[in-house]
Amino acid sequence: MRHWPFRQPRAIIRNGRHTGTSGGAEGAGSTTPATGSLERRSGCARRQVRGVQGAAVKVLGAWGDADSRKLLRSFLTKAFDRPHGWSIRGVAIKALVPHIDKGDVDWVLDLYFGQAEIVTKHEVLPLVLALPPDAARKRLVKSLVMPFPQIDRQR
Repeated sequence: MRHWPFRQPRAIIRNGRHTGTSGGAEGAGSTTPATGSLERRSGCARRQVRGVQGAAVKVLGAWGDADSRKLLRSFLTKAFDRPHGWSIRGVAIKALVPHIDKGDVDWVLDLYFGQAEIVTKHEVLPLVLALPPDAARKRLVKSLVMPFPQIDRQR
C-alpha cells in the first residue's frame, strides 16, 4: 500500500521527492518521530510540490526534536536560494519559531543580517523576535552599532 508523502516529512525535506516505498506511516499524527524513521527515509527532499513540502515542514516543527530542528534550519537556509520560495520559507519559519532558544542566537542573527533585501529580512523577523532578549542583546547591539559620518558643525 502506498502512503501519502506527508507521512514521511524528514525524507521529503532531505531530498524533495517521495519514492512511494514507506513500509509504514512512522510519525504520522505523532508528536515524536518513530525510532529509525529518519534513517529509513533518506533519499527524498527537494520536492517542488509545495503542499507536500509544507506538510512535511509542519510535521517536523510539531516534532521539534534536535534532528527535526536541524533539518528545518538547513531547509530554511537553502530555501533563501529559491527565486520564489517566500511561501515555503514562511511555513518553515512558523515551524521553527516555537523551538528557538539561546543556542540559536548566532544562527538566527547571521541569517537576518545576511539578507540583502528588506523583504527577506522581514521574513526572518519572527525568528529574531523569538530569541530570548538577554541572550540576543549583546550580539544585536554589536551588529547594530554603525559608525556615523562626521558632521561638519562649522557654518
